Amino acid sequence: MNEIYSDSIYYFQVVPFNGSDSVVNYQKDANEIFEILTPLNEIKQGYYQSISITNLLDDLRNLLEQHTMVDYADYATLMMDKFYSKLIGPDSHLVFCQYSQDSIIYEGDFDFSISPFSREHIFCQSWMNDKSLNYQLAISDYHNIIPVLQDQVNAVRNNNPFGEVIVVLEKYKSGKLGYDLNGKLVYEPVDKIKGDVARAIFYQTIAYSGLDSIHFPFFQDEVLLRNGIIWIYLIDLNEHAMITLIQYKEIEIHL
Repeated sequence: MNEIYSDSIYYFQVVPFNGSDSVVNYQKDANEIFEILTPLNEIKQGYYQSISITNLLDDLRNLLEQHTMVDYADYATLMMDKFYSKLIGPDSHLVFCQYSQDSIIYEGDFDFSISPFSREHIFCQSWMNDKSLNYQLAISDYHNIIPVLQDQVNAVRNNNPFGEVIVVLEKYKSGKLGYDLNGKLVYEPVDKIKGDVARAIFYQTIAYSGLDSIHFPFFQDEVLLRNGIIWIYLIDLNEHAMITLIQYKEIEIHL
């Protein structure tokens, strides 16, 4: 079951039945409706106990290193089909481009090879050190990958840093490429994803900088990232719970 969000109330009903195919009998008096509030956060108690203010970055890095690599090719099955897609018919699914908020409908299982979507690295792959022993781990980290349209969005963002566009050169739906106040070429996604962008760049920088796996994006201006914090509360925490469950298998977290 997908489309379940954290800190939300859901109602469900259980109706017993017998039979199969066209001959099914339902218990007509089963009319009790159940209510459940999904948790905001259920990371295992004490998970951050090793983090100290005086050694914050190193402690966070040491903690984040304790995860397993998940195959980049499995993203379609683990994240597209099980998280990002919304069921709108018996076998029809709706999926949104995270930067532009445009959407497509697909049938059956999601397949990147026949879809206009691609897997976007928020922290660009070109910013990572391909000579590092941890390169494959860094480029496969699901915390840094989101689905976007390839031609209209991914190819346009390219390897440009994020920023607030003042002079628009190219625009598609809610995503745009252009120059910021300082005349630097930047890409600006839809507002609601900016908190996710800030989180992913912070995560990737902390998780892999000590492993010589990244080139720190000194050209990435802090303004959008800092302003992105105001959007952090719009992030669906269930997405990160899902990824955490996949990559940090020892963490007790419920979806």
